[in-house]
Amino acid sequence: MSNAGYANKQAWDARYRENENLFEWYAPFDYLQERLQTATGINASSQVLVLGCGTSGLSAALFDSVCKNITSVDFSSTAINLQKQRNESRPGMTFEVQDIRKLSAGAGKYDVVIAKATIDAVLCSDGANANIKAALDEASRVLAPGGTFVVYSHSPPEERLSHFEREAYKWTVTSNQFVRPSITEVEGLPDDNPDNLLFEYVMKKA
Repeated sequence: MSNAGYANKQAWDARYRENENLFEWYAPFDYLQERLQTATGINASSQVLVLGCGTSGLSAALFDSVCKNITSVDFSSTAINLQKQRNESRPGMTFEVQDIRKLSAGAGKYDVVIAKATIDAVLCSDGANANIKAALDEASRVLAPGGTFVVYSHSPPEERLSHFEREAYKWTVTSNQFVRPSITEVEGLPDDNPDNLLFEYVMKKA
């Protein structure tokens, strides 16, 4: 997919029509669960928003194991329809077609906001600087005071912190790196090779 394609609904719809199977960017939920719960304190009563859910199983796994108040959004209607069909047996899960640059939720609605690979996709699109600012502005707006925004990214702090550390967001930022669970395309490389690393960015709102 070209850089322009990352911001193109039709391109994403076509991708999901071609492959309707569950697809995980970077890592599945069970690999991230302990890390995510430690970072966020997520619990059964947390209000959670998943940005750019695609056809990932993260939302369903989170619903099954931790909490029931989960809204997942993506701007691909194909992905959202697939998620709705796949999760009919999980009443209360919400999947909505939304652009993360202009969310419909009211201010301060969510205790936890999660973006797995979504920020990387935004920053690979044409108009990346304007798009990422709009997306982060919205994440900050819908995050409740005391809430946590967690981003899982393939890019290191020197490429991401300038976007996250804006004074207007009124959150503190910490980052951690860890090894991806399986890297078939770079099998045999050492754990500290950049292609084997993922980064967790944790934004705690004041």
